[in-house]
Amino acid sequence: MRHLRTRALGWLRAIILSNQEAVHTPMRARRSKMGAMKNEYTAVVRRDGRWWVGWLEEIPGVNSQGESREELMSNLRSALLEALEMNRSEARQAAGDKYEEVRIEA
Repeated sequence: MRHLRTRALGWLRAIILSNQEAVHTPMRARRSKMGAMKNEYTAVVRRDGRWWVGWLEEIPGVNSQGESREELMSNLRSALLEALEMNRSEARQAAGDKYEEVRIEA
């Protein structure tokens, strides 16, 4: 499945939809081993025949599929990382040589 360019957002929660039932699990930004904040996103997933399909609510264009729920989640994570890196690279290129990176909480 093709992964599209997107904008990155922060904070969020997890909602997992499976067979018409919803489970809501709140999640927060947390610090990694290096002390940097890690963002968490909301995946909406469902089974569609023999496939699992899913979308990230906060980032348009980040979606994927897998033959198992675990494969879907791995594919969504890969699509997200690719989209964030593409957006990061484009933003830095657009800013030119002299720029400042500023963290923003939402």
